[in-house]
Amino acid sequence: MTLHVDQYDEVAESYQQADLTAFRTLVEAHSLLDTLGPADGLRVLDVACGEGFYTRRFADLGAGQVVGVDSSAEMVRLGRSAEEEQPRGIVYHVHDAARMPVLGEFDVVAATYLLHYAVDLDHMRAMCDAMAANLRPGGRLLTLIPNPAMDPAGPGSGKYGFTLDWPLHPVDGDPATLNVAVGGSTVSVSLRYWSERTYREVITGAGYTDVRWHPLRVSPDAPRAFFDDYLANPHAVLVEAVAPRGGSY
Repeated sequence: MTLHVDQYDEVAESYQQADLTAFRTLVEAHSLLDTLGPADGLRVLDVACGEGFYTRRFADLGAGQVVGVDSSAEMVRLGRSAEEEQPRGIVYHVHDAARMPVLGEFDVVAATYLLHYAVDLDHMRAMCDAMAANLRPGGRLLTLIPNPAMDPAGPGSGKYGFTLDWPLHPVDGDPATLNVAVGGSTVSVSLRYWSERTYREVITGAGYTDVRWHPLRVSPDAPRAFFDDYLANPHAVLVEAVAPRGGSY
C-alpha cells in the first residue's frame, strides 16, 4: 500500500470539491494541457487520477482511449460515478502505481502529483518502471511534482487555496504536508520532499530520455497579477520525459 491511499480514501469527496479552484484551472491545468498539446486520438493513461479531474479533460479533448488508475478505491468510485452520469468511455482501475500491471500501450502517461508519495528511492523507481511499461516506445511521461526549489520562507500560496510545508533546508525523504482549503476547513495530506537531482536520477535510471523541467505558466485568460506571488515561488513543476525505446529496464 502506498503512503497516500488511506489519506485519500478519507478525504476523497472533500478533495473533489477543491478541484475547482482558480489556480488549478488557470495555472496547473493550463500548463499540463498546453504541454500535452493536441490530444485527438491519443491513448492516455492517467496515473494517480484521483476522482478524474484530468482524466475527464483528456477525454473531452478528444483522446481516443483514456484509462484512469488510482490507489484510492474511494477516488476511483467517484470517477466511475462521474462516468456513469456522463459517459466518456473512460475506464478506471484501482492499482498501486508501483505495482501497476500493463494495461495497454499508451502514447501518454500523465501522473499528477504521484512521485512525492514514494517512501524511498526503490518505491519511486518502481513507479517510474511501471509507467514506462505502459508507454509505447517513444511515448511521453508528463508528471507534476512539488517544486524542489520552492522556498518555504518565500511568498506563500495560501490565497490560491493551498499551502505546501516542508523544512527550511529540506533533504531527500523529509516529511512535507499539503494543506488544501475546502470551504471553511482544511484537508491535509502527507508527502515527502525529494530533490531535483533525485527526481532526475530516478527518471533517467528507469530509461527515460529527454527529461525536461517545465515551470508552470498562467493562462492568458487569467488575471496575471493575481498569480504574481505564485510565479515568484511556485510549489510545483511539470516534468516531461520520453519513454524507453525498448520498454522499462
